[in-house]
Order: sequence, then C-alpha cells, then structure tokens
Amino acid sequence: MRHRLLTAGGAVALALVSAATPAAAMPPAFPAGAFMPVSVAEADLVERIVHRRGFYAVGGIYYYNGYRGFVVARPGYRYHNGYWFPPAAFAAGVAAGRALTPPLPAAHIRWCYAHYRSYRAYDNSYQPHYGPRQPCWSPYS
Repeated sequence: MRHRLLTAGGAVALALVSAATPAAAMPPAFPAGAFMPVSVAEADLVERIVHRRGFYAVGGIYYYNGYRGFVVARPGYRYHNGYWFPPAAFAAGVAAGRALTPPLPAAHIRWCYAHYRSYRAYDNSYQPHYGPRQPCWSPYS
C-alpha cells in the first residue's frame, strides 16, 4: 500500500513540476514577423548559386548543362558548338528520349499477385524471404 502511495505521489509531483516550467527561458532575438538584418542574412551567410541549362560562357570558359567544354578533343567526349563536352552533359536528353517499356499483361500481374504477397506491379518485383527484391517471372511474361 505504501509503495502505491509513493508512486502516485511521485507522478503527481512530476506533473506539477513539468506544468510549472517556463515556456521560454529567453525572449526570441527577433520577434515574430521581423526579419534578420540584410547585412547578416545575405552578405555573410548566403552564397548565391545559379544552375544554368544549355550552352553558356562564364569568364571565357564554355559550359553545356553545367559541364565544362574543351577546345581539344578528349576520349569519349562529344563535339557541340565548337567544343568537346563529357557524355554526362547530354544525359538528360538521352533519358528523355528513351523509349518507355510496354505495360505488362494483366494476366501476368494477376499471376504475380496470386503467388507473392509482397508483389508490386509498378516495378514488377516481389520481396523474397531473404535477399533483395526480385523481378516476377510468370508464364504470361
């Protein structure tokens, strides 16, 4: 009985102490709705970065989609507007022009759902008991 009274009394004391603590130890440096001074916010802390697309020049150096171009040919580079650029500069165009895979037959999706509880139709995979996700192969695929 004494143990229960001590436990109940401790819980009540803890609730009172936590409710009595101040909401904020210090007032905020800038009140709500006020902005930080421009000299501190922009001049010291923020560095402006501009991400450009396409062909452009900065300080006599030519770029294409953020990749530097070279006058002399390099192995694996592509020629564009008089300069040689790495293949990654053109990767966005390749991905956008890539053909989409045709949709899977409905019978294949039904078969995979019937055989695997963890089957996902949007990527045609299931989670086996051990290891990474695996593609589903059905008699209809």
